Amino acid sequence: MLFRCELFSDEAIANPLPVYEEIRNAGPVVWLERYDMWVISRFEDVRAALRADETLLSGKGVAMNEVLNNSGNTISATTCR
Repeated sequence: MLFRCELFSDEAIANPLPVYEEIRNAGPVVWLERYDMWVISRFEDVRAALRADETLLSGKGVAMNEVLNNSGNTISATTCR
């Protein structure tokens, strides 16, 4: 699903929940054209994706921030819940 939104507008920063809800409602996996990236926003879908680390790979990292992507830290799913 293609989704056009501005994640960093003054309105979205002041109140991000409506934008997050729109993304969640758009589907389990959403293409954010403006940011050239796929987004998984639903809790169970994110957890499943993080656990599928041999299938779902990102050579560019999983953060929208180059500093974090190049920091050498990893993101993993917890088995709690």
